Amino acid sequence: MAVLKGPRNYVCAYEPLPEDQYVETWLVGSEERHLLLTQPIERYREAVDWAVSVMDKFASPISVLPVTAREARH
Repeated sequence: MAVLKGPRNYVCAYEPLPEDQYVETWLVGSEERHLLLTQPIERYREAVDWAVSVMDKFASPISVLPVTAREARH
């Protein structure tokens, strides 16, 4: 996992495994989390880049989480 830090916030970008088919982008609060977007795994790099570009606009960190088809919440 890479932790990408900004001036105010950070992104946790988990590395994809061979069986992962989707990438989910989550806003992680202190007591709950909110799914922002689910995309095909081919867009993993774009998901990380987007999360880094907006991380300091949120009060909570962002997680970029690769998942299998069974795990995906779309």
